[in-house]
Amino acid sequence: MNDSPRFAKTMGVLRWIIFGGMTVFAVVMALSYFGVTTGAAPSAGPTQYHCPMHPTYVSNQPGDCPICGMSLVPIPKDAGAGTGEAGTPHPAGRTPEVPGLVPITLEPRRVQMIGLRTGVVERRVIATSTRAVGYATVDETRTASVNVRTSGWVRKLFVNQMGQRVSKGQPLLSLYSQDLYSAQQDLLVALAARERTSADEAFTSTRERLLDASRDRLRLLGMTDEDIVSVEKTGQALSELTLRSPFSGVVLDKTVIEGQFVDPEQALFQIADLNTIWVLADVYEQDIAHLGTGNPARMSVTAFPGEVFEGNVAFLYPSISEVTRTLKVRIEFANPSLRLRPGMYAEIEFPGGGPEVTALPVEAVMDGGETQYAFVVHNGTYFEPRLIQTGRRSNEWVEIVSGVEIGDTVVTSANFLIDSESRLKAAISGMGGASDQPAKTHTH
Repeated sequence: MNDSPRFAKTMGVLRWIIFGGMTVFAVVMALSYFGVTTGAAPSAGPTQYHCPMHPTYVSNQPGDCPICGMSLVPIPKDAGAGTGEAGTPHPAGRTPEVPGLVPITLEPRRVQMIGLRTGVVERRVIATSTRAVGYATVDETRTASVNVRTSGWVRKLFVNQMGQRVSKGQPLLSLYSQDLYSAQQDLLVALAARERTSADEAFTSTRERLLDASRDRLRLLGMTDEDIVSVEKTGQALSELTLRSPFSGVVLDKTVIEGQFVDPEQALFQIADLNTIWVLADVYEQDIAHLGTGNPARMSVTAFPGEVFEGNVAFLYPSISEVTRTLKVRIEFANPSLRLRPGMYAEIEFPGGGPEVTALPVEAVMDGGETQYAFVVHNGTYFEPRLIQTGRRSNEWVEIVSGVEIGDTVVTSANFLIDSESRLKAAISGMGGASDQPAKTHTH
C-alpha cells in the first residue's frame, strides 16, 4: 500500500523545474554582468545608451550620465566586435600610432556642438616667406677715399662740410706742394731741351724719353693731363694743385681744414655714391636653405610707413655668426631719389615659392614636443590620431612628408577637445576600463 501524499511526485518534479529555471537565470545574469554575450548578436538586442563625454558608461535606458550629467545618446546598432567605438570600424590595416592617444568616436550632435571644422590634404605650393631685420649701408663698390699723392699745405677748401653732395670732377681743395712745383720745373726744362735741334738722333731720343718721364712723374703726383698740357702751353709751373672728386656722390667724412699740412697717408674725404644702397640682413640658420643670389626681397623702413622697396639678394656671406646663429645676407636696392640713407633700420621679407607638395592646413598640426600629429576624420564622427612628419610651412599650409595622404580629411578646429577626449579614453583603456569592444551595460 502506498502511503505517500497525493501529488507528491508531481510536486517533486515541479520543485526541480523551478530550481533549474532559477539556476539558468542566475547563470545568465552572471554572464551579463561580466559582459559575456550569448545567443543573438548585440545589434539584435534593445537600444543601448552611453555618455558622449564618458563613453565607457553604457545604459539600457535614456537619461543623464551620473558622472557629468550630460544626456545619454543611443549607441548605433552596428556596435560590435571589430569596431572602434560606437560601432565605427577602424580603417583597414591601421592602428593608433600616436603614444598616449587612441581613436575616438563622437556623436554627430556633439560634433556640431563643439564647432568642429575640417580641412583636406591636397597638393599645394608652399609659399614660404622668410623675414629678417637689418640696416642700410653704403655700396662698397661705389665708395672712394680721397688722398693726396704728395705732401703739402691746403690753400683753399672748396667742400667744407660732411653730407655735402658733389659731382664728378668738382674741386675739393687746392694744395701747395714743393715737390709738385719742382716736378713741374723739371717738365719745363725737359720740354725746352727737346726744342733744341741736334744732329745726333740718339741724343734727341734721350731728350724725348726725359720729357715723357717728367710727364709720368706729374701724373703720379696727382696732376691731370689737362693740367700738364696747361703747364706746357704757358711755360709756367702751377703754384697749386686742384684735387677733384672722382665721381658724383655724398661726402660721408671730412678730416681736413684750410691751412692744414697733409701727406699721402691721410684720408681727406670719404665720398659715396648713394644711388644704390646695400642692406645687410641677419637671417636665421634654419631659413638660409631657401635663399640664393638673385632672389627678390621686399623692404620696409620706419621713415616711410606703408611703403615697400623692391630689391634683390646680391650676396650670401660665407660664415654664420657663432653668437647669434645668423647669416649676413646683402640685398641691393636702387635709390635714385636718395631717400634711403645709410644706417636706417630695415625689415626684410624674402617671398618664397617652389614645386607643389602634399600639404595640410597649419591649424591641423598638433605639436607634442618630440612628435607631431593630426586627427584624421572618417565618416564625420570617427577621429584617428596620426603621426606626421612636416617640412616647409607658410602662414596657412604645412608640407607633409609622411603620415597622411592626399584627400584625407583632418581636424582644423576643436583639436584640443578631440585630443583631450582621446587621451582620456587612452588612460581609461590603460587601467582596463575601456576596450575596442562595447563596454559592459549598467542598469540606469
